[in-house]
Amino acid sequence: MEVAPWRQVMTSPVSGITEITEIDKLEKILPKLQTQINQGWPGTPAFTEDLIFKVRVKQDGSVVDYSPENDAAARYVQETPLVKLGKPIADGNSAPTQEPLALYKVVFNAPNGAVEISPWRGWQN
Repeated sequence: MEVAPWRQVMTSPVSGITEITEIDKLEKILPKLQTQINQGWPGTPAFTEDLIFKVRVKQDGSVVDYSPENDAAARYVQETPLVKLGKPIADGNSAPTQEPLALYKVVFNAPNGAVEISPWRGWQN
């Protein structure tokens, strides 16, 4: 039996939060995030490049905040549902929170409008 408590939550040195990294929890939160994004996404983008965002999410699936991770995302953020779901992280700094958060990579694909959501650090075993 392998015991690896650091896989459940870890403090992220970059963001200063306690990050949820346990696969079971990430799998439970992801559909909640996906539902919110899909409800606010028309699926017909006006942009021609993929938009990549880092999104911080509470365990209940609600979006805390997000940050554009490429130039196209910064230019077209207003065309995404993220502006209604959370607030932007200004200059990569965010307000500290005591609640553990899950980090996801959200990609709005151009030109087909598909949305890809995955854990920020990937699906770790």
